[in-house]
Order: sequence, then structure tokens, then C-alpha cells
Amino acid sequence: CNVHEAKAYCAWKTKIDQPAHPYRLITEGEHNAIRDASTRDLSKGERRDFVMAYDGFSLQNSTDAPYNSNLAYGSQSPVDAMPASSSGFHDVFGNAWHWSEDDFNGLDGFQVT
Repeated sequence: CNVHEAKAYCAWKTKIDQPAHPYRLITEGEHNAIRDASTRDLSKGERRDFVMAYDGFSLQNSTDAPYNSNLAYGSQSPVDAMPASSSGFHDVFGNAWHWSEDDFNGLDGFQVT
């Protein structure tokens, strides 16, 4: 799946369901808002990023990490198979590619290295 297919799915689903507001991809800001509170705790430094918080074995095998990172299960897992974030959302990380409605805009001081 790519961003164009994801947007096409949103358009198709909107046509089928006819909701009050059209379906769309989540924005980067919305994604950050639904992340688990632990990922926003600046006192943890780089360990607040789940990839940095677990060793490679745990990420690959999902034995300890509560994410289906790199499709460790061999395919996508059911949406509610992993624990919800502290804000109640499932599959905020891992499981499948994550597409955003908006373009990446780095914060002040961001540099590509």
C-alpha cells in the first residue's frame, strides 16, 4: 500500500458510508497527539522511541515489545491485538505502514545528516 492507495481507500469508504465528514488520513500532529504518553516524556531521551527502548530480538520477535514492528508476526495483526496507547488508540505504531495527510515539516533546528 502507498499513500495514494490509502487516500483512494478513504475516498471510496467515504462514498460507501457517506459520513458527515469525509474520511481522510491522519495528520502528523494528530498522530503525535494519540501516541502513548510515555513517548512524549522528554526525560527519557531517545528511550522514549520504542525502537530505542527494546533490543533487536524483542522487536523482531515481539516477545516483549507491544508492537508488531517490522511485521514480526509475519503479517498485519488484528487492530486490537496489541495494547491500546494511554489515550485509548490501537496500532499507533507498527503493524503496517503509517501514512499522513500532511507533508513532513521538521522542527526548528532540524537538519538532515
